[in-house]
Amino acid sequence: MESYVRTPLHDLTPVRIRGKRYAPGQKPTIHTQHNNAYTPSSYTTDQSNRPHLSRLEILPTELLHHIFRFCPNIYLPVASPTLGQILSDKAIKFHIVIQTLSNRQTLIDAVAEASGHTSIASLQSEVLNRKWLTFEFLRDALKEAAKLPRPDAFLDYANDGEPDEDSSLSAVDTEFDLISVTGADSPIARKPKKAKKSPLYQNLDLNQYTAVPVKLLHGPWTASKLSLLKLLFRAGGSIERVTSTDDEVASASLLEALKSSNRKVALALIPRPSYRSFNDLDNYTEPPHIGVTPDTSHFRAAVLEGGCDRKIVLKMLLLLPHVIDYEDRAVWKWIHDSISVGDEKGLWLKQTLGEASKAAKDPAAKMYLIAEHFEGGVSWQ
Repeated sequence: MESYVRTPLHDLTPVRIRGKRYAPGQKPTIHTQHNNAYTPSSYTTDQSNRPHLSRLEILPTELLHHIFRFCPNIYLPVASPTLGQILSDKAIKFHIVIQTLSNRQTLIDAVAEASGHTSIASLQSEVLNRKWLTFEFLRDALKEAAKLPRPDAFLDYANDGEPDEDSSLSAVDTEFDLISVTGADSPIARKPKKAKKSPLYQNLDLNQYTAVPVKLLHGPWTASKLSLLKLLFRAGGSIERVTSTDDEVASASLLEALKSSNRKVALALIPRPSYRSFNDLDNYTEPPHIGVTPDTSHFRAAVLEGGCDRKIVLKMLLLLPHVIDYEDRAVWKWIHDSISVGDEKGLWLKQTLGEASKAAKDPAAKMYLIAEHFEGGVSWQ
């Protein structure tokens, strides 16, 4: 007779397990369990996890555009993705450019106050740093701004240059006689006169302390980038020299351009020589530099490594206040070596250095030198 051994397992109290009971041989496989798993008809997010929209974000797009036109805070589009998507319209960006950078601005003080800027220069610099502000976009925006009437046109219309139409009595009599002979409906009498197109930079109204974005002061260089840089310099934009290293970046870019004989970049970074009337020499003041101030290292690189490009060298020599050593030994050694081999550039540079040295001491001599080269058809860009 076999002995029965009692194990601890028999002492356990049986517990009924709740759940679906299957008949023997009908236990579902893993594949069947996956198919019977619960699948919601639509995936919904918990209301507590959804971002709460502000009262401004839930406004209709048309109403938000209307509000932004009267109170254009330039930081509003970057406040939230929702506002950024609503205010990314091209017309809204045109409005920002026109009201902050063009000479048709009427809300510049309101824009500065709404954006928290204490100066117009800082506001304009902030707008110029926008990624979407390219040369093509600024050009199109300024063309749209030119179609708008100037806010102060009734005050300074006489200072805008020569009028497009001759309003003298003789011109009126001539036009009246032409209509009398040919008739009012004649194609000759009805032919409109072409209005003079003003340069693009004249449609900009930049503060003298508005800083050019540093992204325009270094490579890689493109045609659009150089066009925007020249346009901003021509309109009066400057390089920040006090609170940033933008001047050092631009100076290094100019030195690299001179060494590699990149004429377009060098001419874009060097400021344009000023030209004043000879009748006002007593009150002559040199305007602040709006480009890179070239020093002796730049001048030496332009002559020794850049091949002495006449336009670049002349543009550097006509700037004041000058920081170029006109008696630099390396430059004069290059001049003597060039003259000895019959190179005309050496003789030209020797003569030009003498004229520039005299012009640096006498504003009148400098102005005559600039006028001579202007009349000679020199293009500074």
